Amino acid sequence: MDLFQAPVPTLPAELSLEGKTVIVTGATTAFEYVIAHRCVLLGAAQVILAVHHVPSGEKAKDLILQHPAINEQKLAANVKVMELNLGKYESVIAFADTVKKLNIDLNILLLNAGSPDYAPTKRHTTFDGHELVLQSNLLSNALLAFELFPLLTQTAKKTGKPGRLTWLGSFRQQWNTLVKEPIPANEPILEHFDDEKNYDSHVRYQNSKLLAAMFTSTLAKSVSPYEVIINTVCVGIVQKKAEGHIYREFEIDGDVVLGLRIHNRELADGARLYLYAAAVHGPETHGTMLVDNQRRGLPEGVRTEEGEEMKRKLWYEIMMECVKADGRIEESVTSLEESLWNQEGP
Repeated sequence: MDLFQAPVPTLPAELSLEGKTVIVTGATTAFEYVIAHRCVLLGAAQVILAVHHVPSGEKAKDLILQHPAINEQKLAANVKVMELNLGKYESVIAFADTVKKLNIDLNILLLNAGSPDYAPTKRHTTFDGHELVLQSNLLSNALLAFELFPLLTQTAKKTGKPGRLTWLGSFRQQWNTLVKEPIPANEPILEHFDDEKNYDSHVRYQNSKLLAAMFTSTLAKSVSPYEVIINTVCVGIVQKKAEGHIYREFEIDGDVVLGLRIHNRELADGARLYLYAAAVHGPETHGTMLVDNQRRGLPEGVRTEEGEEMKRKLWYEIMMECVKADGRIEESVTSLEESLWNQEGP
């Protein structure tokens, strides 16, 4: 059975990032590289490539600046390469500190970096003692968001236009295990996922993406969309190799029930979907995930009283984890917490 993904519209002709500063994390992979390249073509004044491996980042920078279209359009983007290792809080904090010392505006923060769309069979632990996928896909990105949030809001006040924070999500979050196998109410969520006995490589990625979506939906409640628009985006299955499709078998209770030949999107199509979320769609997408340019909420099984309680619990645990990693952000994070509390009421 063949499955074709919805076509992706072209970006609006009037879309421009002129004068804006954009941070793109993970910009040495093919998809994120295309996003960074497109930001330069759209006229961004400064694009910061936040990468794990700096030499690869420098190669990506050279490829961007040497592209014929850059010269044809006489673009003069300032592309910087900076190290960012999501497996170390120390690296996240150092990256954020360097950005702050540049004394620049920050208009758009694109959180793409993290573990790939599969988890290693063997559990790995980060420098900070957390399970690798949990820290890479959730905790370090949350820390980076907290670190740079004041800069986003300051820029928004200065320019009179909302900042943008877009986090790469996944439709695979709907295949999480948290609904069928809820975490006991008396067990901390992060401790549960850090516990070796709870590691299952088959579902770790989708669970981590659900936790990230829950965090961003709560973060969005702490700020007005006219100050910072926060959303997540799923770009579907994007081609990363020469083949134009992949074949997948889906299982229910261990039985293969359907084989699908899924036709991949081109990298450029996925990048356009991402940029629709990060630069085209407006306040109506605040706190939601965009799939095929359509707004989606959290999976139905999480939109319950128990799910809301889990979101609040997760927010508090992540907030405390990040403040523990860098006590200097306590004031700004507490301000977000107070704003969230004021909206929800006693």
